[in-house]
Formats: sequence, structure tokens, C-alpha cells
Amino acid sequence: MVAGMAASQIPQKDTRAPAASSALISGAGANAALLVVLFGSFMDLLDATIVTVAAPAMAQDLGPVTLRSSG
Repeated sequence: MVAGMAASQIPQKDTRAPAASSALISGAGANAALLVVLFGSFMDLLDATIVTVAAPAMAQDLGPVTLRSSG
């Protein structure tokens, strides 16, 4: 024990794990992540819409397609 200090006054090393909230993204980082996710979702929807609209015209231009088995 340190001279002149009671046992309750001796500084202790903090061995606790960091709080879970410190691992979360906050502030501007959260807004940027949200924008990236929303932009990606929009691009996916746009791509699906374009393919849905264009597929019948492409199939008509290609004509009938026959599939052959390789066996």
C-alpha cells in the first residue's frame, strides 16, 4: 500500500471493455453510409427496371433461340 493512502484511494486500472456504442458509426459517417446504401438501392432498382423494359425488345430482335444439349 502507498504510504498515507487508504486502500479505497489507490487508483485502479480500468479493465472494462469499451461500450458497445463506441463501435457504432455516428455523425457524418452515419449519414455518408446511409447515402451509399440508398444510392446502391436506387441503382439496383433502376437496373432491374431497364432490364424488364428492354428484355422483350431484345428477345424480339434476336428471334427464336434453340438450345442444344452438349451431351
